[in-house]
Amino acid sequence: MGNNKVAVKTNGYQKRRSRLGWVFIAPFVLGFLLVYIKAFVTSIYYSFNEVQPSGLGDNVFIGWENYRQVLFVNTEFNKTVIGSIGTMFFNVPIILLVSLFLAVLLNQKMKGRAVFRMIFFLPVILATGIVASAEANNAVVRELWSNSGIETGMAAGGASLLSAMDIQNYLLSLNLSSEFVGYVIDIVNNIYNILNISGVQLLIFLAGLQSISPSVYEAAKIEGATGWEAFWKITLPMISPLIFLNLVYSIIDSFTNPQNELISLINTVGIKQGKFGIASAMGWIYTSITTVIVLLVVVIASKTVFKQENRR
Repeated sequence: MGNNKVAVKTNGYQKRRSRLGWVFIAPFVLGFLLVYIKAFVTSIYYSFNEVQPSGLGDNVFIGWENYRQVLFVNTEFNKTVIGSIGTMFFNVPIILLVSLFLAVLLNQKMKGRAVFRMIFFLPVILATGIVASAEANNAVVRELWSNSGIETGMAAGGASLLSAMDIQNYLLSLNLSSEFVGYVIDIVNNIYNILNISGVQLLIFLAGLQSISPSVYEAAKIEGATGWEAFWKITLPMISPLIFLNLVYSIIDSFTNPQNELISLINTVGIKQGKFGIASAMGWIYTSITTVIVLLVVVIASKTVFKQENRR
């Protein structure tokens, strides 16, 4: 009887969590059904038609011709897709490492911890909405940066505060491989952008770290575990589902970033050139590629992260 009561309580708790989950995603579901579903259907329709600027009634159905043009005629699209995927594979691991490192650092007990958390999350606020538009349209600031010849902060797409040339010369003097040095220099040149898009991941990691009971670390310390061992044996396994969550989020965020070259190409073809059919085909091919990559990540995670969760 006791086991049955426990099972009933567990099932009731899981049902309540499921209902709360639906409540949490309800705004997105309603927004998709009421706003975005029409845009989805329209873009699919456009991708199979030669869209005329005069309206839907003058469109000509051409089947898969737009997709053929995008994949086999427009060579710029294929190059841009490969570049976007390469940028994603380069940025996502760095974003996860940086955000996890900063989350562990900000989770330590220290004075002014709340201020430091606000500072690191501030770029997320500055990169959205009106502030982002104002920054993007501030021609005066861009002109000053371009004339100064200094590549720091937001200048030149977010170059590093340090001189990349000095770092490169120092690393080469250590007899490191040129490939590794090039990788490090790319990180340095993109450090501003990486910090700018790591705020959400940082917040998720920080919430996960705070959910781990301090008693677990105290027990490990009594058993003689070092801080490094506690990180690998306790912290990392406990937040592994959040690593998966941040990985998926970072991949999608990288592909949908307004600064993504492929997004700019689709906007140029569709809005500036008026080729809505070809632009829609580009968008759906890009969406399919993104979906495949995310599904591959989910499959890999299901064999690693989710298996560990079930064993617990």
